[in-house]
Amino acid sequence: MPYKYILLVVVFYFISLIQNSFLAHFGILGVVPNFLLVLVCLFTFLDSAHSRLGVVSAISAGVFLDFLGSSFLGISVLAMISIYFFVRKTLVYLVDFPKEYSILYFIPIIIFATVFYGLIINFLNFLFSWSISLSFNGWAILFEILLNMTLGVIGFYIFKVIGRLKHGF
Repeated sequence: MPYKYILLVVVFYFISLIQNSFLAHFGILGVVPNFLLVLVCLFTFLDSAHSRLGVVSAISAGVFLDFLGSSFLGISVLAMISIYFFVRKTLVYLVDFPKEYSILYFIPIIIFATVFYGLIINFLNFLFSWSISLSFNGWAILFEILLNMTLGVIGFYIFKVIGRLKHGF
């Protein structure tokens, strides 16, 4: 059991390296896909309530984003853990629905997570640095939402196929 958590942390480390070093040079409108945010949402949304993969993914993604990103230490961890708890709380309200959650439930979650992550990072950076950046680019925010949503939908179906193969159709 602990091996899957170690493997998850190692995979998140390599994804964060790719995201923050290689893909940073290929941003469109200054936007780079946030694979770690998408994966945290996927692991939290698709995993069972008793599993710890969601919280381990949130903590490891936050730590790697803090160490390799430009924000203060701890800000990304707080944002990712907040997103984890939001998704878990949302799933409690979906308990009356079938066990197989639909992509229609996941899309609003990934949109909210993208917007929330950007807001919390900017707000906490403001609190710790007392400087405000008044640059607002609506197209970049919209593009980031669409990019993360597309990655989330692709990841959702990949996880579903892997789950079917694992459990034998």
